Amino acid sequence: MALDDAIYKNKLLGLYTEMDQSPMSAELYAEKLAIINDTQIKTAEVNTGITVSIQSTSPPGTPSSGQTTTKGVIT
Repeated sequence: MALDDAIYKNKLLGLYTEMDQSPMSAELYAEKLAIINDTQIKTAEVNTGITVSIQSTSPPGTPSSGQTTTKGVIT
């Protein structure tokens, strides 16, 4: 599934509403925000043809690049 702005927005609004009703520590807020972000990122799809750079091992340290060849899902 592609990233869904509406779902992300609603999750953030829910967190902000929760903060308004009952203030929380910066640490708890950061934990809850990290969970929201993590959930959104892990539902992303990767399309073919995206240029990527990698650190090659032969010869060591030589950068190289390529493209994604198949569609995939980040899980």
